[in-house]
Amino acid sequence: MKNKKYLIVKCEPLNDQCECDANRIPLCLVDNYTEYFLKNEYEIYELQNDNAFKCIQECNL
Repeated sequence: MKNKKYLIVKCEPLNDQCECDANRIPLCLVDNYTEYFLKNEYEIYELQNDNAFKCIQECNL
């Protein structure tokens, strides 16, 4: 069985008038995402078997 990999993306507010989106900065690919889990400024994507990413946590800025 293949170990799961997770892409960690840091989200920074754009500070525009609408504040409807964020600047997304890919940080790293990890085996364990617990350091970033439930932290509002991070998105976590799980690498799927077909090499696509599935978002498992969205940022909440």
